[in-house]
Amino acid sequence: MSSSEVRFACGDVDAQIAEHLNCIQVDPERMPAIRKAYKQDIQQFIGQSGQEARLLQRSLEQTKDRELNIWRAYTRHGMHNDVYVKLAQEVQAERESIENALQSVKHESGSHIENLDRALDILGHIGVQYPKLDLETQRELLRQLVSKVVIDMQGKIIELQLLPPFIYLKAIFRR
Repeated sequence: MSSSEVRFACGDVDAQIAEHLNCIQVDPERMPAIRKAYKQDIQQFIGQSGQEARLLQRSLEQTKDRELNIWRAYTRHGMHNDVYVKLAQEVQAERESIENALQSVKHESGSHIENLDRALDILGHIGVQYPKLDLETQRELLRQLVSKVVIDMQGKIIELQLLPPFIYLKAIFRR
C-alpha cells in the first residue's frame, strides 16, 4: 500500500498530541543529574575540555612562545626595531584572535546550558499549557519541539520524535 492511499483525519491525530505532550514531564528530583550529565557532555564536546578549546589553548601557548622568541631576537640578537615592531604586532593580533575564539567557546558552552534550562522549563509546562493555546501557537510550538509524529496504521500516535535540545533529554533519561 502506497503512502498516498493511507489517510487520517488531522483532528484525530491533533487530539492525541495533547495527550502525548502531557506525558512529557521532568521529575524535579532528576534535574541535578540531568544538568550534571548535560554539562559533562557540553564540556566534552565543545566546552573548555573539548577538542576545539584544547587546540585553541595549544595555539595560544605557541603564540606566547613566538612572542618570547621575537623579544629575545630583538634584545639579544639585535633585530632591527621596525622588524621587531611589525612581528610583535602580528603575533599580538594573532594572540588576541585566539583569546577571542576561546572566549567564544566558553560563551557557547554557557548558552547551551541556558538552552537546557529553557528546554526543561518548557517541558515542565507544556502538558498543561498546550491545550490552552490557539491553533497557530500550537503549530508553532510543535515546529520548535517535534521533528516527527509517528502513527500506526489505525492513526494512533506511537511516538513524538523531538528536536534538539529536547531529544537530548530523552537520551539522558535512558542513561
